[in-house]
Amino acid sequence: MRIRHGLTGLAAAAILVTGASLAPTATADDVRTPAGAAPAKDAHPQDLKTPRAGTPGGLTLHPMEVPLSSLPAATQKAMRAQGNVTEQDTIIGYQIVNDKYGKCLDANGSGSTAGQNGDKVQLWDCIANPSKLNQGWVPWQRTNGYTELVNLEYTDPAMCLDVDTSGGFVNGAKVQLWHCFGDDVNHQNQWWNYALGSNTPIPVHWNGGTKVLDANVSGPTAGQNGDKVQIWDYLDVDQQFWYQ
Repeated sequence: MRIRHGLTGLAAAAILVTGASLAPTATADDVRTPAGAAPAKDAHPQDLKTPRAGTPGGLTLHPMEVPLSSLPAATQKAMRAQGNVTEQDTIIGYQIVNDKYGKCLDANGSGSTAGQNGDKVQLWDCIANPSKLNQGWVPWQRTNGYTELVNLEYTDPAMCLDVDTSGGFVNGAKVQLWHCFGDDVNHQNQWWNYALGSNTPIPVHWNGGTKVLDANVSGPTAGQNGDKVQIWDYLDVDQQFWYQ
């Protein structure tokens, strides 16, 4: 059983977060393997984003509203400078739900690795009134046209949805947390094509290519709480479609 705690709230309205990065400055002791050469680009990645009608499962989800004052001072300053807050001084995150299993994209919240570089991103039951914000993701549009998905629970430093490319750009490469790098072209692991503002399930393409965010469907843990999330070639199947 996972223990959840912390600040939360629910909001009826949503905002599109754009502008400055939450990313810390990369240092010499950052041992992460850079993405290197980008995966092959699809000439028309938008053609693969075939929307599906409706929101499955009958789930009613709400944006997560977080007081700006609960975030680190540097994060607050960056958001205020770009106008990325509501009139009530809040920032909004979203639960991102898998179309096949009806479970949420969740950053691991237990154990000594929770919130650290390389920490697991998994499927977990969507929690309507969470006391911890590891299911909250802020779509942060970059100047390069891609989107970073910043986790609301871990903000000091800001942690992003990231692909582990240490084994190459392969099917089954795990999705994890890693501190955000923004527009850095040497760290394309965090670049997603993500459309904000629709309940229609769509695939979430990684780095403009033909691989997408994918929920595991093999083995006894498939679709269970704690099951892995990965990237996979786009196959137009339910486990590759997500909605908020």
